[in-house]
Amino acid sequence: MFGPDLFHDVDGFGHDDINVNTGIGIPETTAFARRVAGRYQAPFTELSPPDPYEWLVLNKWGGLPGPGAHYLTYQRLKERCVEEVLRRHRRYRGERFLLITGVRQAESRRRMGYKDPVNRTGGRVWVNPLLYWSNANMAEYRTGQTLPTNEVAVHLHMSGECLCGAMASQGPAREERAMIRFFYPGFDQRLSALEAQCRAKGLRWCEWGVRREAEPQPIGEMCTSCEHRQLSLLDEDPVGIVDVALPTEPPEVHDA
Repeated sequence: MFGPDLFHDVDGFGHDDINVNTGIGIPETTAFARRVAGRYQAPFTELSPPDPYEWLVLNKWGGLPGPGAHYLTYQRLKERCVEEVLRRHRRYRGERFLLITGVRQAESRRRMGYKDPVNRTGGRVWVNPLLYWSNANMAEYRTGQTLPTNEVAVHLHMSGECLCGAMASQGPAREERAMIRFFYPGFDQRLSALEAQCRAKGLRWCEWGVRREAEPQPIGEMCTSCEHRQLSLLDEDPVGIVDVALPTEPPEVHDA
């Protein structure tokens, strides 16, 4: 399972709550995930990518990433962590794992293309139980269950768990950077220091959030916040999703 929204109401199921600590997120978000796991006494696993973000920027990617390199960053910062946790739990070849995420259609226009709550890719069965929930549905449930709220999400309109800089265009990136600078100046200083290192090394891509002429690449299962940034959809209800009647029948599994 991925994300603090999903720690609640899972008693009775054999599971691990997984937090992928990308190493380039707001520290308060990581602390929040750990607090929520402790609150519900959830079996909590936190993994980090084998190579630090700064090292990848300076030695592997030729500078700071952007939309033309998003899927590469996803693979290096998140995908390998998922594979590692599955490797730890895999008992036999071909075993399937249920991976529960908080993906919602209301998060972005691109997510509206997600029509199947359950999809299988090899041994990974990705399940999106909140797929049809609107922002209002989420707010009502959080209030009714007295669930904690991540202050970073309140301030930045995203979780802040991965600020790799893979965004769609220069304008939104600069607006986002301004919010980071205002609410989390220490993290902004870290980004500024990395930009200076890129310039000193003579790398081409030295500005956070701006890179390459390529079109935005596909978003991974755990990068919902990136779609807000790619489409500049940071408003309260970005695609006009209203409250929906949640499905009562179990969904079919569709192979990817």
